Amino acid sequence: MQPLFGLRTEELDIIRGILETAGPELERVAVFGSRAQGNYRPNSDLDLVLYGPLDEKSADRLWTLFQESPLPFSVDVKRYSAIVYLPLRQHIDQVAKPLFVHSAEGWVAEHDPDAAGAYHD
Repeated sequence: MQPLFGLRTEELDIIRGILETAGPELERVAVFGSRAQGNYRPNSDLDLVLYGPLDEKSADRLWTLFQESPLPFSVDVKRYSAIVYLPLRQHIDQVAKPLFVHSAEGWVAEHDPDAAGAYHD
């Protein structure tokens, strides 16, 4: 089976661990860009869109944690509620695929490869 979005289990565990630091303001996370579209390369960055009432300071903290992590690629994070550039918002609406959702049990995987555009704030 092909790794999800080209991410190994160890990498998904690191991502989940970082997301767990965000608290309840971060409700769900989706992947967009080349990894969501399936045309990524091994060194492609990971584009994440964050949903929920997460403030800019918290999103910046997540970005810093991703940059300091042992992940072998860069991670870019965007707060969906803060995106004002309409073409980017439309791109995310069309191609974003669920990755994790915050639930009573903590961060759980929510990957549906056919769920492009599944999230909107």
